[in-house]
Amino acid sequence: MNIKQEFINPNKYTRPQIRLQRISAIATHYAGDPGATAQNIRDYFNGTCVRQKRYASCHYAIGLQGEIIQLIPENEWSYCTNQANKYSISIETCHPDSTGKFTQASEKSLIELEALLCKRYGLNPLRGGVIRHYDVTGKHCPLYYVTHPDAWTAFKTAVSRCMAGQPYALPSYGTTVSAAAAINPDYCDTGKLTLCPGMEYQFKTGSLIKCANSSFEQTAHRVGADGYHYTSFKAKALTAGVGFYINGKRVCVAVVEKPWTDTPQQFTKKVGEAYQFKSNAPIVSGNKAIFVPVGNPVRQGKYYLTKFKAVGCGSAGFYIGSTRTNVGTVV
Repeated sequence: MNIKQEFINPNKYTRPQIRLQRISAIATHYAGDPGATAQNIRDYFNGTCVRQKRYASCHYAIGLQGEIIQLIPENEWSYCTNQANKYSISIETCHPDSTGKFTQASEKSLIELEALLCKRYGLNPLRGGVIRHYDVTGKHCPLYYVTHPDAWTAFKTAVSRCMAGQPYALPSYGTTVSAAAAINPDYCDTGKLTLCPGMEYQFKTGSLIKCANSSFEQTAHRVGADGYHYTSFKAKALTAGVGFYINGKRVCVAVVEKPWTDTPQQFTKKVGEAYQFKSNAPIVSGNKAIFVPVGNPVRQGKYYLTKFKAVGCGSAGFYIGSTRTNVGTVV
C-alpha cells in the first residue's frame, strides 16, 4: 500500500491546524462527485474550497484505482465529520457513478488503510473503531454503505480480518483478498525498542526487516502461515540508537543499554527471605534451587520489579541478557 503525502496549505477553512487531542474513530465517507479522482479532491480542498470559504476537508483521499493521497497530518483536525471532527480521522473515497459503490481497487485500499490506522491507534473496527458519516449526522454518506447496511457490516469484518492478516471479502463484491495481499509490506509491530546485550527480540513485519549496523545480530527468520515475517535479533553491542529498516524505510529505532540493578553486586540472604530487584530490564536467577522467582516481573515506568525468594543454601548469579549483574548467597 503506497500513500502519497501531498498536504494542503494551512488555512482556516480546510486545514486549521487544530490539534487532535485523541483519536477514537476512523470516519468513512464517499466523495459525492461521480468520476472525481483523489487528486481532484486534494486540489479542491487546497484551492476552490478555500476561495469559496467553505469549511470542508479530509485526512485521506482514495482514488478510483486505489491510489491514496494524504492531505492533512493525522494529528490535526479535518472538517469532514461534524461533531466527530475532534476525535476522528476522515477518509474520502472516490466512486465511478451515482450509486456511490466503490471500485474493487478503491474498496481494497479503503479496507487496508482503515486496518492500518486502527492498528496504529488501538481501535477495534467491530466496536466503534470505524464509523460512517451517517452514524454521526444521518447524512447518507458513504451512500452505498448506507443503502446497503449488510455491506457496511461486512466492511467492518473485512477491516478486522485485514488487521489480523487474514483473508477477507470485499463487501460490495464478495471477492476474496488473500492474506498476503492484505498485508502492508511496510508494516512493523514495533516503533521503539530498548534491550540489554544478549537479549533477543522478535519483530512481526510485512516484509523482511534489517538492522542498520552490527549492534544487533539476526538469529532467526520465518514467514508465518498468516503471511507476516517473524524475525528475531539479539542485541550485541551498546548503542544510543540504531535503525531497523523495511524496503529502505526506517520503521524502528532500538537502543542497547548497559544492564543496571539497584542491588550490590554481592549480597547475602537467609533461607526463606524474599528480595525484590529493581532493574532496567527483566532479570533472572541463574539457579532456581537457590533463588526462585516469586510471580512475574512488574513493569513500573522504565524499570522492572522482580521478586525472588531464597530457598536453598549456596550462591547464584543473576542475569540481564548475557550479563551477570549480581551474585546472591543464601546462608
